[in-house]
Amino acid sequence: MHVYCDNQALVDHVNEAQEKSRPQFPNEALKAILDVLQAVVRLAKLLPQITFHHIKGYQDRQDALDKLSRPAKLNVQADKLAGNYLRLSLHKDTPAPMIEGTHCHLIYNGQTVASKHRKHIRDHRRTKELKTYIMQKTQMSGAAFADIDWQSHERSVNTFKDGSHMFLVKFLHGWLPVGKLVSRNDPVKYPSVCPSCDEPVEDFKHFLICPNPERRKWSVCGP
Repeated sequence: MHVYCDNQALVDHVNEAQEKSRPQFPNEALKAILDVLQAVVRLAKLLPQITFHHIKGYQDRQDALDKLSRPAKLNVQADKLAGNYLRLSLHKDTPAPMIEGTHCHLIYNGQTVASKHRKHIRDHRRTKELKTYIMQKTQMSGAAFADIDWQSHERSVNTFKDGSHMFLVKFLHGWLPVGKLVSRNDPVKYPSVCPSCDEPVEDFKHFLICPNPERRKWSVCGP
């Protein structure tokens, strides 16, 4: 029997797990979608002639459906069925069912956490303190804080790499080393004056609206 899946990582995990003879290590219980993985492995052992293969997904976007192989056609159909289920079901509001063989689930905000367990636990632990800090620092109301899509914010920030990521984080939190900020440490060595236009105090607002032509080229406020 041949089983096809468009999730290469899942196929690799299943094949690897089937070859293991040792007991599972505790840290391996933190693998993504472990409940599904262990169920597939357990059922596969009942069918010793089963073989798992990877099939590229969404092949119908490049080729006509009638030109695809049978596994590819079945994959397209499975994707459509899964998409319909996601659109029509109310599963997002309830924890996922416990699959046989799964010993426990991590539930966070009423949702089953299938991956990145450590991150969700850390986020839950520090969310209250971080929320309080941000609201106090920015004078933000609770309603305004709740109106922000923080997950989208995190994904957007993480698209910046290397030095630009650090610059963006400091920019968002008002930590850029502008004159007013660095002069607190040593006013003589680091004067508060703007180095580009001689404004007496270079604060964060001035950093954004400095009239210096060179700064205006890259200013987020535009020329």
